[in-house]
Amino acid sequence: MTATQYAAEWKRSADAFRTAGHYAWMDEQLGDAPQIMQTGCGSGASTPALAGSGRKVLSIESNRDSVEGALSLLASAGVSAEEVGLSQLGGLNVWTGSDVKIVHVDVFSKDFRNSLPPSSFDAILCWMTGTHPEHIGQCLGIPYLEFDGGEMARYRQKIQMTSYELGTLALKTSGLVQIVDRA
Repeated sequence: MTATQYAAEWKRSADAFRTAGHYAWMDEQLGDAPQIMQTGCGSGASTPALAGSGRKVLSIESNRDSVEGALSLLASAGVSAEEVGLSQLGGLNVWTGSDVKIVHVDVFSKDFRNSLPPSSFDAILCWMTGTHPEHIGQCLGIPYLEFDGGEMARYRQKIQMTSYELGTLALKTSGLVQIVDRA
């Protein structure tokens, strides 16, 4: 499965989760967290629930097809969104412009970590993440043709642990990390 195929497959799943109200329920669990980071926005299906609650959202997404799909979905949903670069992240302490900012970067990137403004977010979300086999292989250091079947679970564990680590860098002292796993 390629990155493009994964983006299309995930869009179908995410639309079903949105239709069933799962994203609205997860958003409700956040309480009053006005500025959040979303690790892996995928097709963007979850993001309108967050922005609709008046939150400012920084979405991190490594799949270019998913970034483009998310921007399109958000525009059609009437949510102000824009793609930003790493150099723009330092200015998020004072949020201006669109309610949703999407950065096309791998959440495991050291450049991403180094660009994050400290103590800027009220919550970091890791909701039902996944990715295509080639990316999983890159993240785990295993050629995807040599997978033994447990790689997706190990990838999810790695991204969830990374979300906690990002919390030590970018959360306000009263901030929270919310993990929802689809497995």
